[in-house]
Amino acid sequence: MENFDNLKGNIYVLEGTIGAGKTTLGQSICAYLNYNGYQCKFFREYVNIRLLNQYIKNKKRYAY
Repeated sequence: MENFDNLKGNIYVLEGTIGAGKTTLGQSICAYLNYNGYQCKFFREYVNIRLLNQYIKNKKRYAY
């Protein structure tokens, strides 16, 4: 088993575009750490529906 003691007390942020897999990766990392005895909590990103709809309508303009 690997030693992840250096991760204790830190906050890590995953960034990426929509559909890149941020939530899946974050949940997987958290599940792995919890399984190995390290307390981990995953917080989903806040989604502003109005901005998300703008992005969906014009991805080229609102991608970044």
